[in-house]
Amino acid sequence: HQLGEHHEKTKESSEYLKYLTQQAVALQRTMNEIYKNGSNANIMPLKFTAPSMASVLEQLNIINGILFIPLRYSDSSGL
Repeated sequence: HQLGEHHEKTKESSEYLKYLTQQAVALQRTMNEIYKNGSNANIMPLKFTAPSMASVLEQLNIINGILFIPLRYSDSSGL
């Protein structure tokens, strides 16, 4: 809502949510099959990767309005 539907992060989140929803639907179908026919169906492992910590922190910073400006180290700056 804060970034708008055309923002890169909004699109990325939407695609990830769509993928997770597909995985949840597949798992529920398998569970329904197990309940219906007994325990002879196999539950396939879920196929998803959690977002990296850097990605999570970047998203939180965007939401909270925190901007990081990369600083360059220069030998002549005296730092």
